[in-house]
Amino acid sequence: MSDLYKKFLDFEAENDLFSDKKVIIAGLSGGVDSITMVDILSKYCNQKGIKLIAAHLNHELRGQKADDDENNVVEFCKSKNINLKIEKVNTREYSKKNNLSLEMAGRELRYNFFNNIAKSFEKSVIATAHTLDDHIETLLLRIIKGTGLNGMRGIPFKRDNIIRPLRFARKLELYKYAKENGINFSEDHTNFEELCQRNIIRNSMIPIISKINPGFLTALDNFSRITDEANQLIKNIAYSEIQKVIIEESQFHIVLDISLLNNYFTAVKKEIINKVSIRFNKFAESINFESMDRLLQQLKSHKSSKIIELNNGLIANIDRGKLVFVNKSASEWDNIIIEVGEKYKNNCFEFHCETGSKSEIENNKNNRNIEFIDLEKAQGKLILRHWKPGDKIKPLGFSNRKKLSDIFVDKKIPRLEKNIIPILESNGKIIWVCGLKLSDEFKVTDSTKNILKLVFKG
Repeated sequence: MSDLYKKFLDFEAENDLFSDKKVIIAGLSGGVDSITMVDILSKYCNQKGIKLIAAHLNHELRGQKADDDENNVVEFCKSKNINLKIEKVNTREYSKKNNLSLEMAGRELRYNFFNNIAKSFEKSVIATAHTLDDHIETLLLRIIKGTGLNGMRGIPFKRDNIIRPLRFARKLELYKYAKENGINFSEDHTNFEELCQRNIIRNSMIPIISKINPGFLTALDNFSRITDEANQLIKNIAYSEIQKVIIEESQFHIVLDISLLNNYFTAVKKEIINKVSIRFNKFAESINFESMDRLLQQLKSHKSSKIIELNNGLIANIDRGKLVFVNKSASEWDNIIIEVGEKYKNNCFEFHCETGSKSEIENNKNNRNIEFIDLEKAQGKLILRHWKPGDKIKPLGFSNRKKLSDIFVDKKIPRLEKNIIPILESNGKIIWVCGLKLSDEFKVTDSTKNILKLVFKG
């Protein structure tokens, strides 16, 4: 039994990587990292009775060299009797279509490929061949560019359904293992060229730093684990406390109580705010240091603030003791001409109208997102638009018209929310401030013959 395999068994047992797993999908590029991992997993799976599937994605980026890698992978899996799945993708086309770098496009395509295979099997897990060297390079790159506690996690050895069973190993150990076991692998010549930032770190920085501390990689890995433990504590506190500070929430906006939010330590406060931003988009980046710092400075004063544009597509501002978050794109919609029976949905709201009946009015009298009007009184085109300064409406039950700006103040509608609330009008008259006020001029009466039901979701 080789030293590397022994270390793998210890690492697997210590971190419980494959407990109750029946299938392992192992990414296999053909390089020394992945081919060594698959060889080790093949031995392990044979011992444990686990099904192993190697997965090779040909990105069609390197012409004949990519085909050579594929052929090498096929020969290797045949010699080891390993089940292999292969797919080819046009990475350049995908990159262009989705406005991604080639690196990010390749990553997305790989994990899509792995996950599609994993979906076909119960109790499956995806294994990728990231090493300790990869982990350290990632940490250094993030430190140099700027990172927080989340970034100091580096490459975790376990995340969701992805396992990194060689995260403990040095690259040199993999070369040694491949040589001792007669394994042919493809060498990526770009690993030795300082064409990208990661290669500069790998080939220049780490050797120099290691002269100061030969155990530098282990020291930085230990530091990463310590910060991750602290980060998990902060995350757990934020997770348990977040609902206490949320006043209002929809898919388009979230409102927090500033006085409650300010009770927490700064680290917890930041994590709550980041968790709020992820609720809009689970793939969104964390709010960067500069944006977060500006936001926290505003929170100290409690005073209403200018709109703060964050780096992850959100905008925020302080409004009467509330911290309001809205998707930047939420107010970026054009006027909509409404047709009865049609449904409308954009990045801000959903709306539709249909024929209604008087019996429905009583059933929905407490639902502010459903209203009923006399269709005969709305003879012009029905249009949804943004509110404008000077807009007025005659609220239901009132004899005089009232400015929308005053209604927003009365209802304590935050500044950012005013820009995402649609206004329904006909012939220049406001019918409904959606979700807030219906016009008395369009109400259903005893003489009403045709009723139109309005439904809004924001």
